[in-house]
Amino acid sequence: MEAKVLDKINTYRKTLGLNPVKGFDSVLSKGCQAHAEYLVKNSNHPSTAGLGMHNEDAKIPGYSKEGERAGKNSVIASLDPLEAVDSWMATPFHRRPFLNPDLKQIGLGTAVGGKLGRLTVLDAGTDVGTEKPIFYPYDKQRDIPLAYQPGERPSPIPEGNDNPAGYPITVSFPSSNIVKNVTAILKDNSGKDYPVWLSTPEKPTTTQLQRNTVCAIAKAPLRGEFSLHDHPKSRRQRRTLAEKMDFRHGEEMIGVERWQPRPWRRDSTSRSRRDARLFPLTKTLLS
Repeated sequence: MEAKVLDKINTYRKTLGLNPVKGFDSVLSKGCQAHAEYLVKNSNHPSTAGLGMHNEDAKIPGYSKEGERAGKNSVIASLDPLEAVDSWMATPFHRRPFLNPDLKQIGLGTAVGGKLGRLTVLDAGTDVGTEKPIFYPYDKQRDIPLAYQPGERPSPIPEGNDNPAGYPITVSFPSSNIVKNVTAILKDNSGKDYPVWLSTPEKPTTTQLQRNTVCAIAKAPLRGEFSLHDHPKSRRQRRTLAEKMDFRHGEEMIGVERWQPRPWRRDSTSRSRRDARLFPLTKTLLS
């Protein structure tokens, strides 16, 4: 099973031009296994409900230091490991660890029992490294889903909105970047605006999982051809770079033109250039 999980993760990474994950770290896997067994053993305990699945209580059976650490750093699903990977990649925030260019090893643990039936715990770390932001879906991706699959906790969709939504489009920035003043407009192929929920590090839908990810979710399932772009108030205020991305679902083309903020460096030179309305001295984010 481990080999199949690794192959599935690396298939996603290959399409993004990312290096493959080399294998499993025995220490990480030990913690993931301990936490999976802890959750099964305590599946009826109120402390393991909801986001409590990521914690351990030293006062109840099955607690361990390695399990506690794994719970805080892992993605968790009540699914078979292979199904879990697909499920995580379909959500805006749980996909982020798998898109880390620096990811080299992961941990995996599974357990069966309790009210959830089967649990998969996978530790792929948290932060995204390198200087390059990662887009998902990726350029010219085919057969992408058109609708969001509910189930991510916390939900990336604002509370009280239970109608079907579009497939999440995300840009994950390195943790060292400062991402500010993000705006986006989604248009259909006739040029009509299509409403979206936009979640950013400055204005997150969820503070627990947002980190340095920008997420746009259409307020209805995607259909036909679309373009998503920044809408700055003036050219002087525009400090963004553009990239044209095409996605396809069957015979339907979804064209997405996505804009990303150019993050300011935390140094005096960049601050001076910013105050003078000049670009900071920083590497070009898209090439």
